[in-house]
Amino acid sequence: MPREHAVRPESVVGMRDIARRLGVSVGTVDRGLNDKPGIKADTRARVLATAETLGYKPNLAARYLRCRQKLQISVHLPERASFFWETLRDGLREAAAPFSPSLGLEFCAYDEARDPESVRPLRGLNRVSSGLIVGPGDPAKVAQRLDDIRRRNIPAVYVGGDSADARIPSVAVDHVSSGALAGELLGRFVPGGGQVAVVTCAAGTRAHAEHMRGFEASLSKFGARLQLATVVERHVDERETQRRVRDLLRAHPGLQGLYVSARESVPVLQAVREEGRLAGLAVVTGDLCPELFDWIRDGVIAATIYQRPLTQAHVAFQLLYQYLQTRVPPTPHRQVVAPYAVMSSNLHTVRQRLDIARAASPGHEQD
Repeated sequence: MPREHAVRPESVVGMRDIARRLGVSVGTVDRGLNDKPGIKADTRARVLATAETLGYKPNLAARYLRCRQKLQISVHLPERASFFWETLRDGLREAAAPFSPSLGLEFCAYDEARDPESVRPLRGLNRVSSGLIVGPGDPAKVAQRLDDIRRRNIPAVYVGGDSADARIPSVAVDHVSSGALAGELLGRFVPGGGQVAVVTCAAGTRAHAEHMRGFEASLSKFGARLQLATVVERHVDERETQRRVRDLLRAHPGLQGLYVSARESVPVLQAVREEGRLAGLAVVTGDLCPELFDWIRDGVIAATIYQRPLTQAHVAFQLLYQYLQTRVPPTPHRQVVAPYAVMSSNLHTVRQRLDIARAASPGHEQD
């Protein structure tokens, strides 16, 4: 029986580690992992089982560079100034950097105001594009255009939201977990109980329904001491949003907690401040942006539910890469990223990670 060799948990497991564990050659491991001929079925099964046990992950960049295939990925995201989308672009550049120069990213932006259907940018898809990463607009109409893309055998991945077409892989934050985390935090930050309210981006959407399902489930765990007073929908006009928030605060003078699930939360916070209610209100917001850093650092915002655009970008890129290599759609099609809470205690660490991603993203000054 071959002697087993320990593999340190913190080390990167390679084919040599699997070969040493099984007492076989690296070539045998390569044939087993990559479904090549010249290996017995039981040996292949042992290779695959050992790879899973040791936590082996293939080096996608090295595999890609060996195949020497030139790829061009088109990325279509909203052009509006948004920390989420800017960070997601940085994450895509960071994920693609090890593949350069054999793989290129082509960034295209669309104006949601002038192009409400969000399909015009896809009409300009480069004919040499090997794959497409697209952000949400009107999901149904984007899906219509993606049908044309599929007929051209160009695989696509939807990022930052859910695709209306179940055949298109998508990467998004877990909205149920986001709502549940916000509800639990408010329950902890309002120990004496009372009423809480929600300001949402778009009531009636799937994302809102999932947010509220998680949020209400968390509130129910605190019993009758915590009640949901109302849900207010954010308006595209900031002044109208602030009017709605002021009406909310005046209608509920005893409000103890506020969850702003909308990404653009600064106008909401400004209205709360103008009403003189910040001091007595536990506030949880639904995303992270530089405008909120001081509010979080000073404890005005108790926590924000970070949607992790860097992670979403890396997952989307890896899905598309594997899709391009195998032409086998990933399972499950809907990939969800777990959110986490950012508070004053970990804000510095998160900002450092964002700075690293920006510095490691070649060419970000050009887009």
